[in-house]
Amino acid sequence: MQVLELLNRYEAGPALLRESLAGLSADELRYKYDPAKWSAKEIAIHVADMEVAATFRMKRVIAEPGARYPGVDQDLWAANLGYQERDVEPSLRLLEALRAEMAAILRSLPPEVWNQSGVHDRAGEQTLADLVVAYTEHLEKHVGQIRAIRERLGK
Repeated sequence: MQVLELLNRYEAGPALLRESLAGLSADELRYKYDPAKWSAKEIAIHVADMEVAATFRMKRVIAEPGARYPGVDQDLWAANLGYQERDVEPSLRLLEALRAEMAAILRSLPPEVWNQSGVHDRAGEQTLADLVVAYTEHLEKHVGQIRAIRERLGK
């Protein structure tokens, strides 16, 4: 995938997520077709929280090549940060702000920086390009899950 195409997809992510949630009522945002699965609200807040981690990791790789960064336990975050009880709008705004800021940084970088790497404590070495691809696809995968929830709701 070319860098420009990747950056365009990366930047489009927040709008895709907003679109996937559009028109869902508060009850529909909280709907779970399976108790073991997340609701659309939980998915959206998860995406925003993981974007905080993504931004931190990408900035570390850019500013401090070879830096180490931690993973997170997404299920503990969802449970202990009250995803199902929170308002989704602040998380959507956070995601939009983080992606806008990070996209501007990424667009300004010389090509060689995309090959710089850092070390995730579980996944191992990751280049900046790897991270941008991973988080672009992460959001898109979760949008697909929300769309599947919408289908179950007949939306």
